[in-house]
Amino acid sequence: MKTIVLFPTIGLPIPSVMGGAVETLITDLIDENEMHKQYRFVVVSGWCEGIEAIQAKYKYTQFVVVKERFYDKFLFFVYRAIKKLTKCKIAPLFLSSQNYRAFLKLKKMEFDYLVCEGGYYRNFYDIAKTFGHEKMICHLHSEFVPDDYIRNAFSSYIAISQFIKDRWDARLHKSDTPTYILRNCINIKRFLANKDSVDVRAKYNIPRDAYLIAYVGRIIPIKGVEQLINAFLKCHIPNKRLMLIGSTNFGGSEISDYERRIQEKVEKHIDSIVITGFIPNDQLSAYLSGANLVVMPSLCQEGAGLVAVETLATGVDLLATESGGIQEFAKDGYCYKISKDEYFKQDITTDIDNNHVLATDWEAFEEKLSNMLDGIALGAVPKPKSALEYIHEFDSEQYYKNFDKIIKEIDNGRTK
Repeated sequence: MKTIVLFPTIGLPIPSVMGGAVETLITDLIDENEMHKQYRFVVVSGWCEGIEAIQAKYKYTQFVVVKERFYDKFLFFVYRAIKKLTKCKIAPLFLSSQNYRAFLKLKKMEFDYLVCEGGYYRNFYDIAKTFGHEKMICHLHSEFVPDDYIRNAFSSYIAISQFIKDRWDARLHKSDTPTYILRNCINIKRFLANKDSVDVRAKYNIPRDAYLIAYVGRIIPIKGVEQLINAFLKCHIPNKRLMLIGSTNFGGSEISDYERRIQEKVEKHIDSIVITGFIPNDQLSAYLSGANLVVMPSLCQEGAGLVAVETLATGVDLLATESGGIQEFAKDGYCYKISKDEYFKQDITTDIDNNHVLATDWEAFEEKLSNMLDGIALGAVPKPKSALEYIHEFDSEQYYKNFDKIIKEIDNGRTK
């Protein structure tokens, strides 16, 4: 039985009692392993009150828990500053304080592979020097540009979509390093188990006959939240409501100009727009089910589309921009689609950077999105087919099987 380390960005606990997309994927993987018993997992995890009792229930997973200390945030600030000043030439030569504490614990263990699940990818250059390049796998959860530290740290890559694989292979310029595809998943049965756990409309005083549009995700520029709000305000749907399901920093001491604009728009239209804040994943199906339409207005080239899978699993209609890997999850004919790239005045790769969206023709895009919302609500746009016929492809059991297949392929590559 092989032992595999899963090493995410350290912060949130695993199992994913406090949310987190990567943390939830890891939780699904180790939950499936408790049934299939193919591996011994070692999972690096953040800490929260009571997490040890939950982790103790796992027989085939060992947890390396790293608590955040007082100086971790300060050292992270120093790390980011050096990384920026040196353009990543010096910062990768030392580990973040939390990664270092996890590293010390892992040095005492024997394992077959270590899978980097995100975070400080360049940190794993140092880790690879200890454990061996051939044991290191990088799970690509987003698109970024590799450098020599990353190239020399990992012997294999796992991409969350064909889109990410293609972009990565094009940038890697190293044909002898294989990249596999492991599309994201949800535990469909568990996700739908609490579909009726919350009466969303009653909770937020939304009339039963109102047409409710929902957005799920972070309130940041690249997700297109502002464009969705503007399109919603322009559309002519009678008795309409918009629900933004996600967290904001509105209660923080400092907020960005973008957050300030969103806050002002919401406060000005408080009778028709609701922000829920963070919603636990075990309640999300109830929130989605309460909507008439879910919109993914992403402006960036999304690596994947987990919200698309979650929406389609509930049977609720989905409208998504044609963005990156979303189209591999929300297939043509099974949801409403809207193009966005034509509204960028520059190439999209230069228009979006570090969560900021630069010069674009948003007024035209918002008008098109508004017209699309009107057409969907009034039934003027052909209704898509039910995605239930293919959604099982993105269930956690299939995810586990695909993971197992990739590990076996990596094994075969090592023995050749």
